[in-house]
Amino acid sequence: MARRRLNPNPQFSPDGPHLSAILHALYDLHDLLDERLPKAGTGEPEQVKEPAPPAAPTKAVPISEPAPVVAPEVTANDEEDEEGGLVAVTEPAPAASPALPSPPPRAGRGAGLEPWREFAAAAEVAIPDGARRDDIITACERAGVIDPAQ
Repeated sequence: MARRRLNPNPQFSPDGPHLSAILHALYDLHDLLDERLPKAGTGEPEQVKEPAPPAAPTKAVPISEPAPVVAPEVTANDEEDEEGGLVAVTEPAPAASPALPSPPPRAGRGAGLEPWREFAAAAEVAIPDGARRDDIITACERAGVIDPAQ
């Protein structure tokens, strides 16, 4: 017995082609189950013939792989000499830089020309003699001593 399939009009359906595709998949699933399950009233299952493989599989043979080649560990401080041997290299210690004081505020109390001039001198930023406070702040930003204003 064939079922009548609904065919919703995509123009008037809110889900359009998606609902139609879902309904068609469900109808196909219903037809498949209808063929496989026993018919109503008979009580006996119907034998379905499935395709069988053409030949029985042969005995499986294990495959062994060669051991992976492991390269010797080379650290960041090792280099090779002319003969190909490893030579340990030590890094020079970083030069100790004098600790900079925290920069003066950019506005408000303590944000005058003299605190900024003293900070630039401590940070070794070259400042011309007639520079204003904003010029000193800009020079310190370009030198990378302070972060740019946000």
